[in-house]
Amino acid sequence: MREAIAGTFKPRPIEWEDIKAKAKPAEEGRTIFEVRISTAFGKRRMSSSSDKLEMGSMPFKNNIAFIWHVEDSQVILDTQPVDAFNVMLKTPPDSFGQGREVLKAAIQAAFDIRVTPELTETDVYILTLSTAQGAPRPKPGAPEVHLGLMSYGGGQVLGTAAMPEIARAIWASTEKPVVDETGLEGGYEFELTWTYGVQAELDSVLAKEGLVLTPARRTLEFLRVTPAKPDGK
Repeated sequence: MREAIAGTFKPRPIEWEDIKAKAKPAEEGRTIFEVRISTAFGKRRMSSSSDKLEMGSMPFKNNIAFIWHVEDSQVILDTQPVDAFNVMLKTPPDSFGQGREVLKAAIQAAFDIRVTPELTETDVYILTLSTAQGAPRPKPGAPEVHLGLMSYGGGQVLGTAAMPEIARAIWASTEKPVVDETGLEGGYEFELTWTYGVQAELDSVLAKEGLVLTPARRTLEFLRVTPAKPDGK
């Protein structure tokens, strides 16, 4: 107090410790989510597992589509800050969904963008069950089989998945979105192959599974990528 009155007071560092608080176990300091976003370099590559995702030199639009779990044609770019970028995500087991949300926020912050869903009516194919008498039906997946597609795109769908995922997989090889309206629940096993771009072959392959593609109009969710601060504000 006297030093303050005399004008000679000098601040001193203060250290404080709660001696009553229990020290946290070492494992509580472990990394929960690890995210890296960097400029593109090297060859295009992608690998994914239950707790890790790596995408290298992938085009900007492809990255946004994959991370937001939509098709490329659902992404509308009002801005594109880079041509491509690298991304890495590590998560604890069974937390990949949460990690994906962290990654989405990090990408928007890193590139100063906003990714906003919007509903738009558009031309689609609806995937339905054939009403023909005696038509076959898709083969249900075995209960013990893990749901997931091993391969799709380029005229191929291989694996066991729920019907909305099968519709998305077919969409990867058509010029219009494919919307599941089969009403089927659970996983179904498919091994479909046809010449990419040949609609008649696709129709024939699906008919053997008791499925039909029909042109229609539906409202779908698209993603619009805009600057986080419009007009540079």
